[in-house]
Amino acid sequence: MSFGTNELIRKGMAEPVFSAEDLLFHLGINTECSKKSKLRGRGSNELKLTGNQKILFDLIELGEKNFDEICELTQLPVEVLNLHLTELEFSGLIKQLPGRIYTLS
Repeated sequence: MSFGTNELIRKGMAEPVFSAEDLLFHLGINTECSKKSKLRGRGSNELKLTGNQKILFDLIELGEKNFDEICELTQLPVEVLNLHLTELEFSGLIKQLPGRIYTLS
């Protein structure tokens, strides 16, 4: 059974995670809509973004872009591009639509 994990939860050494929102909360990532609306319309200079994140945010801010367009325009390696797009998604700044199309949240 799950005696070990239940014991950790009982002792306060672990917390259960039932959804993606729970996980993001425990990682300290705010998922509230109010935070997203505050970020909308703010330039990348006002946000605390790394160099590559700033490039990606500014590009997506110009309009929806699919993954291949972003890859071609930025010339970033696919693994680097995936990393920074995921970070921007977790931060609530962008969202991925079907077809690997990215837009601002």
